[in-house]
Amino acid sequence: MKVMLLAAGLGTRLKPITDKIPKPLIPVNGIPLIFYNLALLKKHGVQDVVINLHYMGDKIKKILGDGSSFGFKFRYSVEPKILGTGGGIKRAESFLDDGSFVVMNSDIIVDINLKAFFKWHRSKRNGVSLAVVESDKAFELGVLQVEKEGRVLSILGQPMVCESGVANTFFTGVHVLSPSFIKNYKRRGKTCIVRDGYIPYLEAGGEIGAYMYQGYWNDLGTVERLKKTEQDLKNKKIVLSYFKELTWIKNQLDDVSKSL
Repeated sequence: MKVMLLAAGLGTRLKPITDKIPKPLIPVNGIPLIFYNLALLKKHGVQDVVINLHYMGDKIKKILGDGSSFGFKFRYSVEPKILGTGGGIKRAESFLDDGSFVVMNSDIIVDINLKAFFKWHRSKRNGVSLAVVESDKAFELGVLQVEKEGRVLSILGQPMVCESGVANTFFTGVHVLSPSFIKNYKRRGKTCIVRDGYIPYLEAGGEIGAYMYQGYWNDLGTVERLKKTEQDLKNKKIVLSYFKELTWIKNQLDDVSKSL
């Protein structure tokens, strides 16, 4: 299983913090945010990771290195001009070979069984599968209408209820892309994978699956959410299944930091 972490963003919503530090390196309880995702990947046996970089990319690369200190093999897709989620994924296509691959935002903390999600995707005929959560936040973050069988009906549409059993969910920023989708995604330059890729694909009759899970998820894209998540972690209101892996990575990070 290969994974791409999206780490090129400007972190505009987290200013002024991101004036001096890129969003993936913002400390959350003393651990840079991107390492939460890396701990999740380690728990599920992932080794090959592609990371796209733009804003303060050198700082991110300096901390992460080639990945060997943390048990990974990192490859970087550097974007001289920021390409958005769609352009960033398309640019990194050559790194990801010809199989399905996982894409994750690097500004989230998520606790999902990646192996189960990847296996579920491969058992379907979906060009794309999205990890989704059913929640009141769906109306705030952008609604996806999903059939109970796991098929996406619409993206960023209006909330609805119908006889087929539609759930109003939101996309968590964790997705699996099949070669059939990414090879036919011809857009170049700065694009959004959802608006410029998934929505047209769905409207053209493409199959997009929705993998609904019950684990923890939070987008740390604002200062308020960042502070609340830190407090919840300190107060043990959030218990992550990959705590052991996160602790090990933290110890490795301390050793790496001493040598910089």
